[in-house]
Amino acid sequence: MDRLKSKRYTVKSLVDISLGYEWNRELVIPIFREELVKKAYCVDQGMTFESKKEVWKWIWKSSIHPRISILLWRILNEALPTKDRLKFVVDKECPLCNESCENGLHLFKECNFAKALWFSGLFPIIIEGIPGENISDFFFNLISSFPSNNKAEVVTYCGCVFDQMLRQRNDCLLKCSSGNFDQVRIRILKAFSELSVNRKHSSVSWLENSWIGGDEENACQDLGLVRVKEVDCIIFTDASCKQEKVGLAAVMINRSNGNWVYKTQLIITRSAMEAELQAILMALKWAIANDWKEIHVQSDSLVITQALAKGKCPPDWKSFNISLIILGLIKLFKTCSFFSYKA
Repeated sequence: MDRLKSKRYTVKSLVDISLGYEWNRELVIPIFREELVKKAYCVDQGMTFESKKEVWKWIWKSSIHPRISILLWRILNEALPTKDRLKFVVDKECPLCNESCENGLHLFKECNFAKALWFSGLFPIIIEGIPGENISDFFFNLISSFPSNNKAEVVTYCGCVFDQMLRQRNDCLLKCSSGNFDQVRIRILKAFSELSVNRKHSSVSWLENSWIGGDEENACQDLGLVRVKEVDCIIFTDASCKQEKVGLAAVMINRSNGNWVYKTQLIITRSAMEAELQAILMALKWAIANDWKEIHVQSDSLVITQALAKGKCPPDWKSFNISLIILGLIKLFKTCSFFSYKA
């Protein structure tokens, strides 16, 4: 910088004022030399380059199946023929939700079908809470939200979700079939058990006749699955807290026809446990209003689900009254069981 000061260069002399405050390349490069200009640009864009560098390390890791690596490479480079890239396609709506223009970010994150799939998956995620203005940044933030010791498994699982969502999207377009949530989730679990880094269970035919469980207890434990009795309605609940405001969510999936619906609510609570109980209470009232007599309720709170499964109140006196209401509503169902998908 002292060398530049001695030559009396100013910002005004380096910027062409008449061209919208753009740098005068004829002066900048000779003064700073091209190497310094490139280094300055790399420093300015460091975070962008760093995130992409990490993403490529994740997907091309030797433990990741090549099929997953190639698929993720295509998706992150936005090389998929989504409708927003096809100029000759007039109808730009997403075939899974028919609500928004189809692009990579919408297909794998913003679509309602995708949101429900992520929320009810093996690694339950409220996907709209993952930031990212493009598919590459979204994927980087998604993987970064998990512990570093489990990156390969998470990358493989996300690749399986992307793959099956893409297949379902193609079926909707080419075969005019409706999105079958139940079948897509079964295919994701099968693909993950086959392509997982662990690969202990290459034979997963037992998954075909059960939505989230099977006849093999050890396989359920290794894959993080939960044994569930046969009922038509399975309800997933969750609560997202920010200070005293809490967003409640419940997703009901009908195993008999593959249909799914969701319900949300914004409330104010005093604790995280109270929030989870409120989500379960909302789900039970919702089920009663719709005359769902046999249900399974799944929550990410192991303490709550274990207590309710035994007909007891969770150990939290502040939410004791809510627990009593829930225990009273349970008696109105023919079958009402509780499970934790993080057990």
